[in-house]
Amino acid sequence: MRLAFLFKAAAAAALVGLTLVDLPVFALSTSPPSYSSTLLTLSARPRPRSQPSPVSSADIALLTEYSNSHIQIFPRFAVLQPHGTRPIYRRDGRNRTTSIDFAGAGEAIVRKVGLTWIEFPDRIYMLTITDFPHGRSESAPREQYSGSTYIGFGYDANCEKILSYKISTTIGTTSCKVENSSEIGNIDVELQPAGRHFMLRRVQPWNGTSISLAPGPRITNGRRPF
Repeated sequence: MRLAFLFKAAAAAALVGLTLVDLPVFALSTSPPSYSSTLLTLSARPRPRSQPSPVSSADIALLTEYSNSHIQIFPRFAVLQPHGTRPIYRRDGRNRTTSIDFAGAGEAIVRKVGLTWIEFPDRIYMLTITDFPHGRSESAPREQYSGSTYIGFGYDANCEKILSYKISTTIGTTSCKVENSSEIGNIDVELQPAGRHFMLRRVQPWNGTSISLAPGPRITNGRRPF
């Protein structure tokens, strides 16, 4: 009986010790995708990171692939707006953006961005981005949906500065550590399972309170944009 009690107490203490920075982004979702267990592991002790190498054009291309061409990190964090679309913003009673739909030809929704907020202070702690190459339909079969991108944000103790991003897709996981989050600084990037580790320099800080848009590629009827 005493051993069982000690085991439960140790498990509870371990869970309390986890922070948003350490949690995998799927752990923040109430409906994680079925492939989540193969992408991320839950650990309160991140493994040591190697020294980053100089960034190459191949690294940038791989970073884009790992995020499904949904976001950019450099020179500033932004969601990519598909070519030929217009954004439709939806807000809650506190005037916070809760979703952004991108409407294409015939007003069909081809990309949807969902935002989840920390209540106090108001900060975005998760984005979910999904493409609908054939246009969004509530009754559409799952194969008409392309892969989603999940982005979780880790803040400092006061929830004022973003210290890290974790970007998760079916391709892999991108872990980003922000250096000098108050001013233009650097972001340490690691891609797994590719095993790439590099530094993005002179990146503009983002405060986690609003979403900027940047021009992105057109969404096609296939899985990959161009």
